Amino acid sequence: MTTPSQTPPKTPRQSIADTSGGRALLISLAGLAMAMLLPLVGLVFTLFALAVAVRTTAALRRQKARVGAAVAGIVISVFSLLFALLATVTQLYLADEFTAYYACKRGAGTVSAQQHCVDQLERAVERRMPFLQPGQFELPFVP
Repeated sequence: MTTPSQTPPKTPRQSIADTSGGRALLISLAGLAMAMLLPLVGLVFTLFALAVAVRTTAALRRQKARVGAAVAGIVISVFSLLFALLATVTQLYLADEFTAYYACKRGAGTVSAQQHCVDQLERAVERRMPFLQPGQFELPFVP
């Protein structure tokens, strides 16, 4: 008579949020979302996410654990950081143009007046950017 082989008990599968690499990845994704909504806030949040992801990767490597999610967090954080930095610099560089646009839009009472404000913003951006030709720049959406 043979005894049944002993199999180790199955542990419930952890969700990605329960792992430290998964947390780093989720914080990085949140940083990306913040960078798209509020670039300056996203810049700060993404720096935090990058620090968490780097520390988590180092800790997981010391434990010889899987680092895939933490490395993905680093990659997403770096992309988010570059995006947020570019968006912040652009907003600061074009601050006067955006201020004039919002002042014009506040006084615009009709759709055609609002379109005139958008046209003024497009021409102002073209004047500010040396590589754009007059009439070449069109906003894909109304800010």
